[in-house]
Parts: sequence; C-alpha cells; structure tokens
Amino acid sequence: MDVLKSNTGKESKYLKVRKAIADAHIKDYSELYTHLYETVDDYAHKNSMDVIQSISEGQYRDVLVVDKEIVFISTLIHIIDKV
Repeated sequence: MDVLKSNTGKESKYLKVRKAIADAHIKDYSELYTHLYETVDDYAHKNSMDVIQSISEGQYRDVLVVDKEIVFISTLIHIIDKV
C-alpha cells in the first residue's frame, strides 16, 4: 500500500510491487483484492471508481487462469496507471 501511495514514478512502483509479490510466494490472491478494494480511498483518491473497476476485472480473471500472479500483477499495473 505504501508503494501505491508514494509519489515515485509508475515504473518504480511496478518494479517494487512485482518484487514484493514474487518474494511472498502467494497462492491465493483473494485477500489482496479485498484489501485493495477496502483501502481504495487511501491510494486512488479521485480515481477510485476506475480502480475499483480494475480490481473487479482482476478478480474475475483470477478465477479463470492457472497463473494467478500474472493476473494480479496485471491488475496492479492498471491500478498504478490510474493513481
């Protein structure tokens, strides 16, 4: 969450988040999607509607794929682009 709130560039945010996710070896991303939704006002500000749309799409795709990390990172890329 701190990375999403930071004023660093999009590329830097992406690299930091991707490394953290890869290092965590997460198998189930549902809690992370929920946390992103519950804290959307903390990092998305005026773009919360667009970010919620991205979270929703990510959750939907998560159910359909084998490699859930790729979908979650894709969702974060959309979010980073909007904040």
